[in-house]
Amino acid sequence: MPTVDRRPATARYETRSPGIVSRHSFSYGRHYDPANIGFGPLIAHNDEVLEPGAGYGWHGHRGIDILTWVLTGALRHSDDLGNMRTLVGGQMQVLHAGHGVRHSEQNAAAGVTRYLQMWLTADDTSEPWYQTPAPAQRMRADGFVTVFTRHDARLDVACLPAGGTVELAYDELAHLFVATGRVTVAVADRHVLGAAPAGIGGPDPGWVLDDGDAVRLTGAATVVLYAVTEAEVFGWSLKSSPSGAATSSDFGETRQHHVR
Repeated sequence: MPTVDRRPATARYETRSPGIVSRHSFSYGRHYDPANIGFGPLIAHNDEVLEPGAGYGWHGHRGIDILTWVLTGALRHSDDLGNMRTLVGGQMQVLHAGHGVRHSEQNAAAGVTRYLQMWLTADDTSEPWYQTPAPAQRMRADGFVTVFTRHDARLDVACLPAGGTVELAYDELAHLFVATGRVTVAVADRHVLGAAPAGIGGPDPGWVLDDGDAVRLTGAATVVLYAVTEAEVFGWSLKSSPSGAATSSDFGETRQHHVR
């Protein structure tokens, strides 16, 4: 059985600036916690909310892969590679920072924009590049769809109707994040991860995760998610780093260069 680390939304670190609320699942910026600097190669998982006109001006990154998924609203991206793109809800982009890249992010909507930004450790010697993979319209309601993959990380996304069930298999580590809605999580061999409240249905009620909640699992397994309400779920399947997790040097070489 995998070991389970449940991370409620309220346990995230929070950074506020004019027009911006950023909630961090891992150490970030001034929120340094040596016990929570990463999970495998995943070193940042930020839930960003921008008011109209707000955003992040030009700033630099190196040595990371940056995945950005817009949940609602519209986000305008510009970078010094010459890319300019506005992403709307259900679209994503990948920016490989390589040996160095500068970019900006601004709310391009008339209302609030919410997006997830996730960072993976990467090399800091290669040329930077930018991609916009297929949007969420390709996703099925009956399963996860892989939207990003590399040798040590895979991101699957599921948009589930109320009552929908989906499975995610992984080999070493899994990080599940509920962006919207409510789901229960259990292991496929019918072992319940936690006690579900009375009245929660589904084939095998497990821990209940609401908007902003996450769970980290260590040890190969297949997990079953049941959507109590309509839900959007992000599932990372990850390999362990050589030391089993991100190291303190990872923090110094990445986030201290990217405080925004």
